[in-house]
Amino acid sequence: MEDRGSYECRATSVTGKTASMSAFVNVSEIYTRTTTDLEWRFRNVKCLVDSYCLNGGKCEFIEVLGEHMCR
Repeated sequence: MEDRGSYECRATSVTGKTASMSAFVNVSEIYTRTTTDLEWRFRNVKCLVDSYCLNGGKCEFIEVLGEHMCR
């Protein structure tokens, strides 16, 4: 597969300290998500906190993430 290979992540802090980590990634098959897959995982329910959103936004709670969001 095309994405197979060695990957490295490097970071430098504001103090100049560096850190890195590398890994070899082998892709054995490609998984294609369907709309159905995403629908159940990101099912939203109405917020219990009415004042969460400003300017008329509609609040929803994303169950799988445990987070509120505004539309």
